[in-house]
Amino acid sequence: MTQSNICFDAVIPILRVEDFGDSIDYYVNKLGFEKEWDFGNPPDFGCIRRGESQVFICQGALGQPGMWLAFPVSDVDALHEGYKKSDAIIVEPPADQFYGMRVMVIGDLDGHRLRMASSLEESVDQPNFHRAE
Repeated sequence: MTQSNICFDAVIPILRVEDFGDSIDYYVNKLGFEKEWDFGNPPDFGCIRRGESQVFICQGALGQPGMWLAFPVSDVDALHEGYKKSDAIIVEPPADQFYGMRVMVIGDLDGHRLRMASSLEESVDQPNFHRAE
């Protein structure tokens, strides 16, 4: 089997955080993720999930501050309303983008950014978009 024949099943980003407990609390109670598991005593590494999206959280190692993650979502406006009520860190409220997406940006306690986007129904002109063939 050649390298190009090996299937990648998923990618799971790893976010470096200063305080594991505070980060898990924020992602679960403010952003609606579920904690899948944690490791350590006290825990300093773990996994959160929302839908099919998983993220590893790591205290003090593995990764850099200020990472960006992109999450396709079904309804960014409804998510925004929920996040306003939960006091999530809303960096940019939902806005239509020229490339056919409605996008908002959420922050976390460590300066990471979560770009959440839904498709707009109308088509838009994308003159600089080139699909690989």
